[in-house]
Amino acid sequence: MKKKLIFILALMFLVIPFKIVNAEEEPIVIATNEEVEKVNHSYFEAGNDLNVKKYVDGISFIAGNIVKFDGVTTYGALAGENVVVNNKIEKDLFAAGNIITISKEAKVGRDVYLAGSEINILSNINGDAYLAGSTIVLDNVEINGNVNVAAENIKIKDNVKITGTLNVNQDVKIENEEKLTYGKKETYETGTKIELKNTVIDIVLSVLTLIFTGVLLSVIFPKLFKNIDSEFNVSNVCKYMIFGFIALIAVPILTILLMGSIVGLTFGIIVILAYIIALLISLVMSSYAVGKVLLTKLFKQNDNLYLDIIVGCLFFKLVSLIPAFGGLIYFIGFLYGFGLIINLFLNRNK
Repeated sequence: MKKKLIFILALMFLVIPFKIVNAEEEPIVIATNEEVEKVNHSYFEAGNDLNVKKYVDGISFIAGNIVKFDGVTTYGALAGENVVVNNKIEKDLFAAGNIITISKEAKVGRDVYLAGSEINILSNINGDAYLAGSTIVLDNVEINGNVNVAAENIKIKDNVKITGTLNVNQDVKIENEEKLTYGKKETYETGTKIELKNTVIDIVLSVLTLIFTGVLLSVIFPKLFKNIDSEFNVSNVCKYMIFGFIALIAVPILTILLMGSIVGLTFGIIVILAYIIALLISLVMSSYAVGKVLLTKLFKQNDNLYLDIIVGCLFFKLVSLIPAFGGLIYFIGFLYGFGLIINLFLNRNK
């Protein structure tokens, strides 16, 4: 009961800065020549003014007002008013904020997904770049992939080379375009397709929110995800969808009946609160289950809780962009996740 109360309070006060660390630590020296902590799995930290100097063998999920990442991580998921990357992201970087800067000292091993008002890229990118913002500044960099942009202004400070295709909105203003080289340039009219800016922001923020919720759940209920029946087949999916659909309709009706009496009023309030929380985390559950299947079955990757959630969330967000069909899949995922929660509740004593 105490853990449940803590979880409810945590959901109510998401805006309060806090720090969650779940790590096995040992000294390690990275590019800064300073002794830093090594985290042998994914890491989460939130606060006001953060300067993270860690070696993270997993995903670094960092959120705050000012976020400076001076460590090394496999994947970076950063959000804040001012986000600065000063060291190494071994694979992909996801970042959302007002001002985002990839400094000259930074190294990104693969793709970047950035959404903000001002985006500054001062270091080479070894993969594709997805950029959405008001102003994008590129200064003496090489991007070894395609660059997809939704912006008002692109400022080229010094020579910039894009080895792949530059895809930009037709009304963008490019300053010093003579210093920009690319394999091919394509433009699109704003409004003729889903705007990249809104799409990237929506995807990035959704992923960050779900990862935050997943981390919170795993810390408060360590065995929760281990108890999820993630066997993914038609029979299981249909079963949990039915559970979810029945609960979606039946719980509010039963709650109203309970709250019709003085005795049942308090219990009814508790049930409706639990119902709302279950609705909020249902997509986290389905994202975890789908992501686990995609990583372990299709890509033969080791199971990783936070990476499973990221991959599953990206799957649902991308599929939801498909007209008509996407909305249906998204709703199916919601029902499936809600059904998983109902199953956990029914089998809580097993």
